[in-house]
Amino acid sequence: MTRWVKAFGTGPRKCIGEQFGLIEATPALATITSRWRLSPPADAHRVRPGLVATLIPRGLRLQVTARTPAPAPDTPATRPP
Repeated sequence: MTRWVKAFGTGPRKCIGEQFGLIEATPALATITSRWRLSPPADAHRVRPGLVATLIPRGLRLQVTARTPAPAPDTPATRPP
């Protein structure tokens, strides 16, 4: 038997905040991934979902590395004479 849980529910009683949550997730993830590089550590194991009221990842570990900002383009205002 396969079990699954949809985080916001389904049908006529689903969460009214589903669309808002999904819309807000996009800029939040874009901000995080623009500033940080997320990768699994070298000794990472498989992530297994834990079934409670929603799916909770068990054993999810990430290596977080700050991204270096790209150099500013050479513009007339910043170019040395």
